[in-house]
Amino acid sequence: MELGAIGELVGGVAVIASLLFVGLQLRQSNALSRADTFHRMNSQFTTVFSQLSSDAELAEIYQRALDHEELSPVHAVRFTAYVATFMAFLEDLHVQSKKQLFDVQLPDDDAIVSVGPYVRKLFQAEPAMRWWREDARYLFSLSFYSEISALLSEAS
Repeated sequence: MELGAIGELVGGVAVIASLLFVGLQLRQSNALSRADTFHRMNSQFTTVFSQLSSDAELAEIYQRALDHEELSPVHAVRFTAYVATFMAFLEDLHVQSKKQLFDVQLPDDDAIVSVGPYVRKLFQAEPAMRWWREDARYLFSLSFYSEISALLSEAS
């Protein structure tokens, strides 16, 4: 009887130790996953903005659009393609942030609010705003499209 009780005690301790070990492994795995998500978001950010530094023509188009200069149809397409790429990055950042998939705290705890001033700046350019009104609602989730539209209407 005593031997059976000792066996049960050892078994119970082993189960508890196993659960603690699994819990520790899950915690480490979550931390690694969050760090990887943050790294991926930074890589996407770098990719989006490196377009302007690595392509002089695109940088000139970008500046002309922000200066409210008229763009040729081809340049308007290039500018709106850049804006679309940035907005796709922002939607991904917004979703990752809302789901708390990385530990870095964004200013104002909201990706859209954090980059709101830059978004407003981009959409002061007529080609970007035209693209947003005509095409963007088909490319982004309804909630993201609505939040960005509200942000843009606040700026008007």
